[in-house]
Amino acid sequence: MEPLLIRALEPKEVLTNTPPFSRDGGAFTIPCRAVGAGDYHPAASTDRALGGTMRRTTILLAACLLAVGAVGCSKSDDENAKDCATALTERTGGDSADTPTVSEAAERVDALDKTLASMVRSGYTSVAKDASDTVEQKTQEGGKGRPKGCEALSEDDYNVLLMAKCIDALGWTGEGGKFDKLKMVEGLGD
Repeated sequence: MEPLLIRALEPKEVLTNTPPFSRDGGAFTIPCRAVGAGDYHPAASTDRALGGTMRRTTILLAACLLAVGAVGCSKSDDENAKDCATALTERTGGDSADTPTVSEAAERVDALDKTLASMVRSGYTSVAKDASDTVEQKTQEGGKGRPKGCEALSEDDYNVLLMAKCIDALGWTGEGGKFDKLKMVEGLGD
């Protein structure tokens, strides 16, 4: 690196540099002694003036890379959902092969909601209420606590997965784990 040359205007002038990371959080100062015009001053060397900052920047960069690496090693949302669905199988009594992602579970629950709303609009309020009560009862069978495999999920994602697993456990799913309203009606008739 090329040394930085300072021309002193007054004795005891202070060079002030504000790098992004300074030791005291404020300005980074280097005291200079009076030097003649154009004289080289060792305190103004870029190695010395920026050396501490470069070391701190290197350390911060390494810490950031380690943090990003740790986040990259964590499970994805889909993997967390599958772990939760597997844990919920014991609680709901559903099919162990049914491990929907959160979006798949949301589609299943949404299809049930739309079916119940359509039934109410069509005058089948008692059947819709029976279906709703059956799902609610099924969600409460296994207790209120979360299984260990579901701790990484948000409350909303957990509730959607629980509902979806209950729909499966009631036998109201068809091909590909999709909600099947005919199976629901048959299941309610039993």
